[in-house]
Amino acid sequence: MAYVHSINPSNQRSSTLTRTRRKGLRTPTELQLKLPSLLGASLDPSVVLEHFFDEIREDLEIGHLDLRCIDDSYSFQSGHKSLHRLSYDLNVDNVPLAAIGFERNALFSEQEMIWIEHAMVHLVKPLQHALLYRKACNTALTDSLTGLYNRRALEDALSRHVDHCERYHRNAAMLMIDVDHFKQINDKHGHMKGDAVLVEMSHQFHSSLRAGDEAFRFGGEEFVLLLANCDLQGGLVLGERLRTTIEQHTLSSIACTISLGLACYQPGESAERWLSRADSALYEAKKQGRNRLIPQGDKPA
Repeated sequence: MAYVHSINPSNQRSSTLTRTRRKGLRTPTELQLKLPSLLGASLDPSVVLEHFFDEIREDLEIGHLDLRCIDDSYSFQSGHKSLHRLSYDLNVDNVPLAAIGFERNALFSEQEMIWIEHAMVHLVKPLQHALLYRKACNTALTDSLTGLYNRRALEDALSRHVDHCERYHRNAAMLMIDVDHFKQINDKHGHMKGDAVLVEMSHQFHSSLRAGDEAFRFGGEEFVLLLANCDLQGGLVLGERLRTTIEQHTLSSIACTISLGLACYQPGESAERWLSRADSALYEAKKQGRNRLIPQGDKPA
């Protein structure tokens, strides 16, 4: 069962929560004393949303939270998918900002929905500020050719993913990808055609991502995909789907293949070690003949 509502900070529901103490929920005044300072302490939208998710779960049992910006410039998800969903449109001055959803296995009561709306009133402005800051930073963190994040952005993202895995005991996977024989493409068809191949391939990578995943141009014809909340099997499925998609279609009328190395984050390891293991897996894929996916640790037969 799903519900959809619209939230504006200046136009919240007027219903009071005088009975919340019977359910152990904090009052709107108590929320106002805690949430603005907590959520306004970071300009990373993922941190803002994680703090918000952690905070509301102090009062309500909620298994999953997801958010997607209206312009698809940012998305987020945390927790496990559940049976019942509650959805809201977040607006600032009546301008759409994002769609947010909550899920759990039990139905949401009217009183709980009102309480969530009061909590979200304190989320909208900090989230807007974080998203604006992220947009400004992305100008320096985006590859000009492909539109994907660049290597500098990857360094920041790796640190964030490692921290997230350690703090919340989550899985994450990394795919390092190399375009096979790319120099031959440039030599035969020219660099402009080679650039067109990279752009089309980047679109393929980006369109394959789930909420919370990120794609980077590592350098030249190498790419990295960071897959949040993803285990070995999930990384294998996505990587193989990408490999077959590229193999079965031409890019700018040119037949291409890719080699992929997969490494899942191991608790306690550094970002550099994680990246190195993915790079080793990619090297193994190329050593074995290219156009294949190798998970880190696999050896030739």
